[in-house]
Amino acid sequence: MPSEVDIVLPYCGEDVTWLLDMLTSNTTNSQEAIRDRIIQSSVSLRIYNKCPDRVAASRSVEGLRERLLHVLKDATVVPSYDWIRGDECTGYLHFLTQQYDHYARWTLFIHPDSPEHMPKVNIIMDVMKWAATGLLETLHPRLRFAHLSHNFLSPFWARADRYRTAFKELYSDVMNIQLSMAPEAAELSTYCCTQLLVRDDALRVRSFDYYERLYNRMNSVEIYKVITRPFEVISNDDIKSRLPCQLMMPLWQVIFGNSDDMSTVERPLDPNMPLFLKTANLDGDWVNAILAKNMINHE
Repeated sequence: MPSEVDIVLPYCGEDVTWLLDMLTSNTTNSQEAIRDRIIQSSVSLRIYNKCPDRVAASRSVEGLRERLLHVLKDATVVPSYDWIRGDECTGYLHFLTQQYDHYARWTLFIHPDSPEHMPKVNIIMDVMKWAATGLLETLHPRLRFAHLSHNFLSPFWARADRYRTAFKELYSDVMNIQLSMAPEAAELSTYCCTQLLVRDDALRVRSFDYYERLYNRMNSVEIYKVITRPFEVISNDDIKSRLPCQLMMPLWQVIFGNSDDMSTVERPLDPNMPLFLKTANLDGDWVNAILAKNMINHE
C-alpha cells in the first residue's frame, strides 16, 4: 500500500538542477512509470526558504516549486526567517514544529547541495520510491531511521580544541542533561552531513514543546553563548560556519530515538538496512575490503 512521503529542503538560492533532473526525468520502463504515478500521488516537497529577503532566491524557489508541481503531490514554499542563519538545523526544526500533527509516514531531510555529500544522488530517488510504494515498510518493518550521506566520521570530532568543549555544552543543552553526563565528541560517530530518512513514529519520539524550544534556541544568539562557555567569546568564524548546526550532526540520531549511545553503525553493517541502502555509494575502503575478501575466498 502506498505511503505518504515528505521531502524537506532548506534553500537559499542554491543550484538544484540535480533535483529537477532527478524528479522530472522521463522513463519508458512500465514499472518505473507506475512508480512515478505513485510518487505523483504520494510525495510532497516542502521548501524552507532560508533567504526570503533575497529577491533572486525567492524567485528561484518559486520557479522550482512551479516546475515540480506536475510530478509531485504537492510542492510548497515556506519562508523561514533566521535571526542568525542556521541552514538545515533551523530548516528541519521549522518543519518539525510546523507539521508536528501532520507528518507523512516518511520524511526525507535533504540539502540543496546533496551531490557534495554523496557520489550519486540516485540514493534519494531510490529511497523515495521504496518508501512511497510501501515496500520499504513492508520488507523492513524495523527501519525507522537512516543516514543517506556518504562520508562516515568516526570519531565525529577528534581534534583537541575548544570545539570538544563546545560539543559537550551543546549536547547538555539540547538533551537537557547535566554537562557531566554529556559524551565526548571523540567518542561519537556519524555521517556528514545531515541528510536523513525518518519514519513518523521516530519523529514523534520528541514532543512538540521539545522541538519548539530547540527551534527557538537554535534560531537565537543564546545557542552561541552556550557553546562558547567557558570562553565567553563568539567569533565571526563561529557564526559564518554556523557552528551550532555543525555540532548538531551526531545529535539528530539521538533526537529521533535511533541511538541512545550516540554510536552510528555504518550502513553496510546495519542489519535493519535494506540491501540497496547497504550497497549504495559504498566507500572506497569498503569496496577494497569486499574485493580482498572475495579474492581470499576464491584462492
